[in-house]
Amino acid sequence: MAKFIKGLGIVTPLGPETSYRRSLQRFVNDVWERLTGDVMEITIDLEERAIESADAFLGASDRVHRRRIRESFDLFFGSEAETRIADALSVDVDTELAVALEANTNLIRNISGQQRQLIGAEILAVSETPLSDRLQPILKTGTNRARLIARDQAGKINSRLSQLRHIGAGAEEYSWSTSRDERVRDLHSTLNGRTYAYGEPTDAEGGQPPGIPIQCRCVAIPKF
Repeated sequence: MAKFIKGLGIVTPLGPETSYRRSLQRFVNDVWERLTGDVMEITIDLEERAIESADAFLGASDRVHRRRIRESFDLFFGSEAETRIADALSVDVDTELAVALEANTNLIRNISGQQRQLIGAEILAVSETPLSDRLQPILKTGTNRARLIARDQAGKINSRLSQLRHIGAGAEEYSWSTSRDERVRDLHSTLNGRTYAYGEPTDAEGGQPPGIPIQCRCVAIPKF
């Protein structure tokens, strides 16, 4: 009889997210320093470095996910483990990783474009407040946005890889599982324990699965 196996829910790894967050925050600082020197300076080289960090982040997320699939399946499937692992890890995730890289590329270019616009407006503005003081909030906003992007994108790629690999291993349904702490949003608390078919709209924002709503830390517990 099929059952939900909690240990097979893949929690979003912190390592790739932390590394990516730091890279994006360095990118924000570099853009800010360059634009405060010359607002018209092109920041393409900085964007390209940040996009390379996004590619590295996605690759690291995939490697960690593969390892966790193997570890959790080894623990729970016993003699069936190798077959299940082979099925899960043979799934082609290249398209999903490419889509994720494009999404991150757009987010990175949006950061530098927004900073250019805001800094340019402050340079042209008439104000008694020193320019350096007026520019500091722009840096803070960019840094906070970098943190949000890293956390959000880590949850998203973990969710999508989990769905593909769980389906590949034979799962058809999952149970929504929250992090069970004070940061869980009210809506997601009501979804905890609900069962959905993979690909079926959920009762979350926009019918999205766990890990896909902005900064969602919930995971799918597969049913085998």
